[in-house]
Amino acid sequence: MKIFVNILMMLTAMCFIIAQVQWKVNTSLITFSIKNGGFIVKGSFDGLIADIKFDPANYSKNIIDASVDVNTINTGINMRNN
Repeated sequence: MKIFVNILMMLTAMCFIIAQVQWKVNTSLITFSIKNGGFIVKGSFDGLIADIKFDPANYSKNIIDASVDVNTINTGINMRNN
């Protein structure tokens, strides 16, 4: 009986591990546009880091944890980037 219970517990744990899918971001595109001195300025950020966990059986446990380094801003003008 102990062996059966142990096997059942291991299978249950494996189901929880398999049910949750974890993704890593391979490519990303973060763009923006702002009005600066009457002109529309477009820019972008590089270096997005994100950890995405998705469980289709339990949406309340889904997580997106993302950040981007503000030092990677690119507006096309270094002075404005700084």
